[in-house]
Amino acid sequence: MKNIRFRGWPSPLPFKMSLKMKLTTILLIVSLFKIQANSYSQNTKITLNHDQISIGDVFKEIEGKSDFRFLYKNKEVDINRKVSIHVTKENIYDILNQLFKETTVKYEVLDNRQIVLTQQLQNNIKHMKSIPFGVLKQQTTINGSVKDVNGIPLPGANVVEKGTTNGVTADFDGNFSLELIEKNAVLEISYIGYSTKEISVDGQSDLTIILEESAAGLEEVVVVGYGTQRKREVTGAISSISSDAITQQTITGFDQAMAGRVAGVQVSQNSGAPGGSTSIRVRGIGTPGNSEPLYVIDGIPVFNSNSGGGGGTPPSPLNTLNPNDIESIEILKDAASGAIYGSRAANGVVIITTKKGKAGVPKLNLDYSIGMQSKEKNFDILDGPTYQQYITEFSGAAPNFTNPANTNYIDEIFQSATIQNMNLNVNGGNEVSKYSLSLGYLDQGGIIRGSAFERLSLRVNTSHDVSKRFRIGNNFSVSRSINNQTQENSVFNAAIGRAVIQPPVIPARNEDGSIGQPGDVGTSFIRSGGPLYVTDERFYEAEQFRFLGNVFAEYDIFEDLTYRLNLGGDYLSSGSNLFSPSFKGSGSPDILSTGQRYDSKEWIWLAEHTLNYNKSFNDNHNLDVLVGFTQQKSSFSSQSTSATNFASNDLIAVGTAAERIGTGNLVDWSLMSYLGRVNYNFMSKYFISASVRRDGSSKFGPGNKWGVFPAFSAGWQIADEEFFKVDFIDELKLRASWGQLGNQEIGNFNYLALLFPNAGYGFGGNVGSGSFSAQPANTNITWETAEQTDIGFDLSLLNKKVTLSVDYFNKQQIDILLPGTLPFAYGFIVNGVPQFPTVNAGIVRNKGLEFDLGIKGFKDDFSWSVNANLATLNNNVESDNGSPIISDGESLSVRFQEGLPIGVFYGYKVDGVFQTQAEINALNPDAVNGVYYQASNTSPGDFRFKDLNGDGIVNSEDQTALGSGVPDFTYGLTANINYKDFDFSMSWQGVQGNEIFANILQQAGDFTKPDNKFTTLYENAWRGEGTSNTVPAIGSGNGNYRNSDYYIQDGSFLRLRSLQIGYSIPNNLLETMKLSNLRIYVGGQNLLTFDNYEYGLDPEVGANSGNALENGVDRGRYPIPRTISIGVNIGF
Repeated sequence: MKNIRFRGWPSPLPFKMSLKMKLTTILLIVSLFKIQANSYSQNTKITLNHDQISIGDVFKEIEGKSDFRFLYKNKEVDINRKVSIHVTKENIYDILNQLFKETTVKYEVLDNRQIVLTQQLQNNIKHMKSIPFGVLKQQTTINGSVKDVNGIPLPGANVVEKGTTNGVTADFDGNFSLELIEKNAVLEISYIGYSTKEISVDGQSDLTIILEESAAGLEEVVVVGYGTQRKREVTGAISSISSDAITQQTITGFDQAMAGRVAGVQVSQNSGAPGGSTSIRVRGIGTPGNSEPLYVIDGIPVFNSNSGGGGGTPPSPLNTLNPNDIESIEILKDAASGAIYGSRAANGVVIITTKKGKAGVPKLNLDYSIGMQSKEKNFDILDGPTYQQYITEFSGAAPNFTNPANTNYIDEIFQSATIQNMNLNVNGGNEVSKYSLSLGYLDQGGIIRGSAFERLSLRVNTSHDVSKRFRIGNNFSVSRSINNQTQENSVFNAAIGRAVIQPPVIPARNEDGSIGQPGDVGTSFIRSGGPLYVTDERFYEAEQFRFLGNVFAEYDIFEDLTYRLNLGGDYLSSGSNLFSPSFKGSGSPDILSTGQRYDSKEWIWLAEHTLNYNKSFNDNHNLDVLVGFTQQKSSFSSQSTSATNFASNDLIAVGTAAERIGTGNLVDWSLMSYLGRVNYNFMSKYFISASVRRDGSSKFGPGNKWGVFPAFSAGWQIADEEFFKVDFIDELKLRASWGQLGNQEIGNFNYLALLFPNAGYGFGGNVGSGSFSAQPANTNITWETAEQTDIGFDLSLLNKKVTLSVDYFNKQQIDILLPGTLPFAYGFIVNGVPQFPTVNAGIVRNKGLEFDLGIKGFKDDFSWSVNANLATLNNNVESDNGSPIISDGESLSVRFQEGLPIGVFYGYKVDGVFQTQAEINALNPDAVNGVYYQASNTSPGDFRFKDLNGDGIVNSEDQTALGSGVPDFTYGLTANINYKDFDFSMSWQGVQGNEIFANILQQAGDFTKPDNKFTTLYENAWRGEGTSNTVPAIGSGNGNYRNSDYYIQDGSFLRLRSLQIGYSIPNNLLETMKLSNLRIYVGGQNLLTFDNYEYGLDPEVGANSGNALENGVDRGRYPIPRTISIGVNIGF
């Protein structure tokens, strides 16, 4: 891994920081942020002056005058009891003491301003006085902790020995210690909002007790656009991922945590390289353009686009976000949920909320893991001796190699690589101010030589209650990343492609350390340098610096009306260096040195103003109204200098090159929006929601800059109806939605006639230089619009032990931007290729079913949960306006064409191998007239292609759809088990019904070329009648290797995405070590994959550079590594 370089510094840091130095630095930084604060409960003064007032009315008055909230069970607290209370500016403790003096009610004031009221458990010693001495001697002490299913302590939980009044309450950290009357007693554990649990002691001395939320417990809240909403009130299709799903995996980006966990969301890693990008498709691919969802991080819209690649694979800006900083991820899948984001929500919305501070003493948590990465699968290619046999058959004579080697180039370029991940978080505050500070460091080596990724990130989130009605806060993150890349996804130029086709008789390196060449063994080969030139000599390093943050202020104008101001900024600075050294060929062409320096920066600012009115009328009518105005603007600039013929391979700065060409770009865009949403429910049983957003974008021409995007949804909680009383059904909610969403992620000037500079033209017998308009203007282009209907239901059974959500969606994307038509006579031609205006013409439909099932259970100190999801998908181009996008080439043919899925692979169907000349003659009755079935010199051993239109000739009219990278359905499974202090989790991801275009076969499976070959193909090549009907003869040509289903492979797979086993040190030992928690874990990523992909290292083939027309095309992509790691999580 190369040291981090900072812009403006001429060299890397002058020293390499050891792990001890890094930890020390982190701890020093954290110590700067220690916060001391006074207690809200001590400082808040309340005045009460009443005679004979009910306890319940006292509670309401206290809640109205403060931020305190009371939690209690009606059967334990008599709220109708009358009291007289006269206090002036007293704190809450004095008031509670007066209210519950000489009663059995116990209170506890929590740091979140909740006051928990429970029945006072009578003093143990008083009851023990009546116990016979012989029984008293048998007492044992049981220690333990009470937590929820997420491991969060439950302070104030009651722990009682069943059948007695002997009991205690858990402390602030959920810990308890109880002296038992009976050695093998049964404990009853209860907590407000959670199901009571019974556990047998059975001689144990330390227990970890997990309580599950009861059906009548606190409502789950999900994050929606510009706010939050109780889950039972949601009428759209929203899926959530908690921080637990992230921490259970050793991942480098949050997008990887989503794989296989959400129905209808397909996550595909475009590259397994360190820092590689990921494609996320929410309910299918809707356009041949940008199909990525909108990401909203702490209220700031962020785009998964890059500020430049500069000759390498563009690094993903989302990799600048540390996944360990994330509290939750919500995916808005339908139109009703996403319409509040209008013109950017056509492909779905992913809302990311980072961790916030919590009141309490400062808590420091350190998580560190280290692991080893390796490739999961291998290529079976010819070794040196077998390759010589192939050349003998290929050329008809034995090769005359000089000292041939036996090199496995796949083994040469791959390596085992370490990955280490360290995250430190400090969290705390009081009732007024809260903070969360985190520092993260990731160092990931690549399993292909020459690749690595390093990221250093810092996050500071704070919130402050300036007064009861005024709140302010911020969410700031800063990150710095360095990404070393080796070229990938190219058969001829990338490391994997070259490692497959490089003749194994060429040595990897000579005795003097130089790279082996064809001339070293007395042969020639067209590819110079081989794979080691790509991994060891070629240099590419991309660096990114990013600041992403916002400040916000909220003011309660009235009790039910809140104004919020959100000011955000996103600054991304990127730079890269590319250098390919000169190389003197031997038996191969020379390589001229080339290089490129690329720099870009982008500043995006955001200003949002919203008003939120939330009011309940007569306890039955609940109204939530949101209106807002937002503005966002981007300023982007870039500079690039390409150079050739450097003075020396030791001087890589572009200024040392003999020839240089510089280019630059300045691009601005802006967006202005008005938004509104109304949510209404009656008795929390009938729900109606409506939203609208009006966006104005600079990306469209006059008269088309503004678009309106409405949505409606409704829901019905049938389980709350009097006529529907089924004991085992907790919830049954029907919901339906409809809406329109937009897609403005297009080029900034598509509606204009663009000028092309440096064009040559003839004038007066001379050739001059100037600019010309090569792209016709179309000021009428407007938004791509996605209209979506969703119908679904949510079902909960057996006290929430079983949950099921089912959705049917139908999404039609219209006005898709496509190339139009124009007569050639208009003269819009560049390099012989006609240029057409962009028009709104295409229509694509995605429809399918989604199922999400959850089952959980617990008994004593054993708990478990399983979640499974499945989604079907039908993707179809309904209109291409008579002008399909056809990308035909020697190596690939894909299409955007009516009646087919987006990016369908196109070509000929193979109908076996000609076995005899008689078969060929039978298909060529007009050969004497020069009319041939497929070629004039077809021979036995050649492929026979299908004549699909039946005209007796195989030509372009017989090409057809061969498959698609779009799957028929996706599925996933996650499981979690907790037993005492042990925990286990795993996650599976499955994709079914998609195909892969194995482009690498066009070299490693082409027997007309001297490249190395796949062993299976060589062994099964046709060598006479009846020997093979699937692989042609060696040396045979005649169009055998045209685009056909010979290259199509099954892309279905089932992958064990993650597995983790952990052990938490018991509480009694933690007290001795002065720690709040200590967990040790081992885990793995991508441990197993079940697939039928023969000619690739990884069946998970995403879209190259996010291009929908490249979805499922494998030119030798970087495989996702298998990772095994060990880690520790320590809480102080």
